[in-house]
Amino acid sequence: MKIVLMSGGSGKRLWPLSNELLSKQFLRVIRGDDGEYRSMVQHVWGHLARLGMSDHTIITTNKNQLQILRGQIGTSVPIVIEPMMRDTFAAAALSSAYLSSVLHVDREETIIIMPIDSYADERFYRQIFRLDDVLRRSGANLALIGIQPNHPSEKYGYLMPVSTEIDGDYLRIEAFIEKPNKQKAEKLAAKGALWNSGIFAFRLGYMQDILERKGLPQRFFERFEGHRRDDRESANV
Repeated sequence: MKIVLMSGGSGKRLWPLSNELLSKQFLRVIRGDDGEYRSMVQHVWGHLARLGMSDHTIITTNKNQLQILRGQIGTSVPIVIEPMMRDTFAAAALSSAYLSSVLHVDREETIIIMPIDSYADERFYRQIFRLDDVLRRSGANLALIGIQPNHPSEKYGYLMPVSTEIDGDYLRIEAFIEKPNKQKAEKLAAKGALWNSGIFAFRLGYMQDILERKGLPQRFFERFEGHRRDDRESANV
């Protein structure tokens, strides 16, 4: 299992505390048990490290965030630099090309895509491990983590299950609804829809097949800046 953390954002969400060079995930606003303040990046990374996943994780981001990422979590994690800001699919596709052609990850490996600013306790992050098992048992191409809504939010996408009857320990999803208005969100929640957490998983081969059908490149061409080629610390196309 490999984890891809997506780090982006325009810095507008918590303006004026955040800005284009200091997105909200880098603000030290989370107070730990030791009394020290940490950023959401450090919070997520700390959980993954305690769960033994830091050596199986890469980050995809833009060049403006490279140095601050290094400053907050160190230089050991591979960072894939996006040539320009795009959407989730582009980040997942670029990361998949890196995992395949640079790290030589097997087609059957499970790839987890998740935002780098997910704020939750360790019980939530442990659920990530279940995605690999759910993919294998369900035969699905994608597995996602949904969250039970506690109010009709307009800030999240919604996952509509085929049925609220749990198939084993997972639900099959028939539709995704992107950020509905409050009235529609109320109806979706009443029907058993879940908030989309933004965390999902797929087999690396599934993404490779999509890229092949679309005629998109799957080979990752590396350019290293300030590091020996053997270091493989950061790369871009």
